[in-house]
Amino acid sequence: MLKPSVAIAICLTATALVACESRPVPVQGGDLGAQGVDVGTPSIVDGFMNPDLLISPDLLNESACVIAIHVDNCCTVAEAVTAKQVAEDPCLVTWPIDASNISATCTALWPMDCELVDCTFSGPPSRLLAKQNGGCTFIDECATHADCVRGLDYSRCCDCGDSYPPSVIAAESCLVAYFPEDPGPMPPIPSDCSAPDCSGISCKQCQMLPKAGCVSAGSYAVCTLVP
Repeated sequence: MLKPSVAIAICLTATALVACESRPVPVQGGDLGAQGVDVGTPSIVDGFMNPDLLISPDLLNESACVIAIHVDNCCTVAEAVTAKQVAEDPCLVTWPIDASNISATCTALWPMDCELVDCTFSGPPSRLLAKQNGGCTFIDECATHADCVRGLDYSRCCDCGDSYPPSVIAAESCLVAYFPEDPGPMPPIPSDCSAPDCSGISCKQCQMLPKAGCVSAGSYAVCTLVP
């Protein structure tokens, strides 16, 4: 669940809630105002989510930004849309999705050539969104390596850690900052995290990449692990 101290305003992204600051939030990656991005309103949201959190988009401000994907076709890519768009389109669902549990009404709309291609639904290019010109857009997660933090996700077993924008870690109760170069025990599971029972699961040894860094990935700068 969301950390109460973070959930100032509510935004939906994928199948979970994330924090949406109710004050202007500085963002990295250039002059967003010059790009038409509204950075003076509650617009920055985290695209990272935990699948144990679920809320109907009709409970949100209809202009809230969400990450969603069309499931009335195959091989589609996650988009930045408003909660209103998701509420109005039963085949536009919040990300991530369970591909085995897509409505038959939506799969019936797939073109016939979907049977001939081998593809999957593709995730978002960034985990951060902003409002823009009445809609929503993806934005850079970072500008420098210092903008990213290594974190562990206790919502799943055998997690080896990843690189996140700090706001993502602050918003998710099962995410904790992790500094592998520091001696000492692993960070404990947060008390408000509904972690799965991983007893009896044999995890492979992680290939440790020691640093959280910022790299250019397509059109956006994103946090990732770097050597």
